[in-house]
Amino acid sequence: MPTNNEAFEYLEAFEISGEHTEFVVQKFQNRTLIIITQFNKIGNFYTVKNQVFNDQNALASRSTQIFDIQQKFGPQSIEIEGAVRYLMNFIDTSHEILISLSLKNPEEIEKEILDKIKDVLTKISVLMK
Repeated sequence: MPTNNEAFEYLEAFEISGEHTEFVVQKFQNRTLIIITQFNKIGNFYTVKNQVFNDQNALASRSTQIFDIQQKFGPQSIEIEGAVRYLMNFIDTSHEILISLSLKNPEEIEKEILDKIKDVLTKISVLMK
């Protein structure tokens, strides 16, 4: 159950692959803050902007999501940036997201871990359309 915390819209912790993982979400007027950490503190910060466009040449008429991801704070990590890009496919990114993703063993992030994080994110109502 989410904690009754007035500072954030969502604050909860889960065990993910044996690691205590905390989720913090706060929606502001023009962006959403998401913190996911296995260290009880923030990690790298990235801004994510979704640039949706309709591809008229595609076989099926659908929107394509292209994410503009920029590192704002912390050491550069291709693995963490890739994990952020994967997770953004499952949440409402109609406005800017500021995300901090701090996972143990970031150079060896398994899809199973990302899928468990995705499952939590998709259940957070403030992140859904």
